[in-house]
Amino acid sequence: MTFRRYPLLVVVATLAAAPLCSQHIPISVLSQAEASFHHGFTHIEVVRELSDGRLILLDPMDRVVQVIDSEWMSVRQIGRHGSGPHEYLEPSKLLTYRGDSTLVRDRGNVRLLLITPDAEAGETFSYRGSAGIDLSRYPSLRLSSAGIMLRPPGAADESGFLYSEASPIVATANGTLALADSVAIERWTPSAAARDTVAYLPHALDPRAEIVQGMVVVPGRRGITPFATSPQWAVALDGRVAVVHVDPYRVDVIDPLGELTRGPEIAYEPIRVSNAHKLRWREEREGRTAITFVTPDRQSTTRMVTRPAVEPDWPRHLPPFLSDAVHFASDGMLWIQRTTEAGAPPTFDIVDRAGRVVAQMTLPHGRRLVGFGRGTVYLVRKDEVDLEYLERYRLPGIRHQ
Repeated sequence: MTFRRYPLLVVVATLAAAPLCSQHIPISVLSQAEASFHHGFTHIEVVRELSDGRLILLDPMDRVVQVIDSEWMSVRQIGRHGSGPHEYLEPSKLLTYRGDSTLVRDRGNVRLLLITPDAEAGETFSYRGSAGIDLSRYPSLRLSSAGIMLRPPGAADESGFLYSEASPIVATANGTLALADSVAIERWTPSAAARDTVAYLPHALDPRAEIVQGMVVVPGRRGITPFATSPQWAVALDGRVAVVHVDPYRVDVIDPLGELTRGPEIAYEPIRVSNAHKLRWREEREGRTAITFVTPDRQSTTRMVTRPAVEPDWPRHLPPFLSDAVHFASDGMLWIQRTTEAGAPPTFDIVDRAGRVVAQMTLPHGRRLVGFGRGTVYLVRKDEVDLEYLERYRLPGIRHQ
């Protein structure tokens, strides 16, 4: 397959930004699940609904990919654990592929595993690479260096294209390495070596950042910054790419031919970081978490470890959204999870093709979004021993543009 490069046509939206309250944005609240699966899971990362109602489910804690039947009566594992044919070592993401096919991003084997429409493990595709940089010219660099290895695909569309972030590290004409002004979002297929840039993502690197042995390093930075976020992106099934900016908070939408629709600024009231926010952040940092260790012979093991929290410098306000907040629903609408007051239920802005917020959705307390279906949304609840259970909710009608 060959790629055509299209000129980027800019269409500026003329709608002026206004506070959500003055736009009369409808707010819906999900309350009652229409179905709940009886089986408990260790951690449900994401589910993908197939056309016949079956669900492909990823549990990265147990390192398994499973399928739930359309009647929600049974669940079985797909494929095996390992590095051979029809196997995966460390599944980390599900990508919607052509029709009812699904790709499993296998971080342990640095490859993609195809799940066929019959919910069986199929062929594999490697995504190894070096971002077009001739590594022989830079002896200190290794393929495992962060920022040098090609980023794994983060999304796919129904035409079979995959989408990845490029490295922020680029090779200059005089043979040195430098940080790019922005990060390209690239479109490609497993069978083609060429990658087509479809959008650019402003990176949020500290201006003091520099490259040291192939790694991006910020001199003088201590610890981590709580509630830090950066621009995010997502891809719809039809190939539209959405880039969600932080400051100002707005959405750009790039169609498959490269035409850009710049959405209006989305007004929001900054939420002050409270003592309850700080307490929750400390609990999450100090809590036990799963760490996967992979040996040189590709044997892996997952252990629970405790991370001590270091008291940071707290920001005064929360940004409009945090990491992993952006998702396209099955109907092509963009969902952005907003930051909220501590203890408030999860709330999402729902954005149309023009980058405008047309509705808000509030989930029940204690639920987490893991996938979408035809007119439905899939949420997860935890029980008293932290087992996770899948629920399905019917969505109210949302106005499309």
